Amino acid sequence: MSRAHISEAEEAQGVVLACRAAPTDDVELEVVGKMQKPFFKGLSFQVAQDSTK
Repeated sequence: MSRAHISEAEEAQGVVLACRAAPTDDVELEVVGKMQKPFFKGLSFQVAQDSTK
């Protein structure tokens, strides 16, 4: 990965670019840094209803 995007410290903590990850199991994504505001702008979240009732 490019050091312009991920520092050595971030890489040591497990931070990776989504476009460079090849998951083999469940993945948990978190938007970090300057991308948080543009990523979530205008986005509304809904809680999923439990359909097993």
